[in-house]
Amino acid sequence: IHGIGVDVDQFISTPEFQSCIVVSAEKKLKKNVSDAIAAIAAGTGKAGGVKLDITTDDVGLSPFHAFQSQVTPELQAALDAAVAGMKDGSLQACELSPFQSCVMPTTP
Repeated sequence: IHGIGVDVDQFISTPEFQSCIVVSAEKKLKKNVSDAIAAIAAGTGKAGGVKLDITTDDVGLSPFHAFQSQVTPELQAALDAAVAGMKDGSLQACELSPFQSCVMPTTP
């Protein structure tokens, strides 16, 4: 059985499952916290919500670790194109509700 981890690089955080974890969809928590500390130290930190998404490189894929050799150039190109599309808005990962939360796309 192979799986995709969520939130953190589960290849690192759950080493007992390294043989199963292909890749993880990560919240880049180390970057998020580091950016917040730097903004506070520079006096530019602001109270309130902060948008953290693919356009700010605050989410993304972990390394493929043990599975890197199985990532073909074509697959990497497709992943790179998907990330670029999400960043420029030409590819929507989900539909937004009236409250701006992500919902599963509806089918006609």
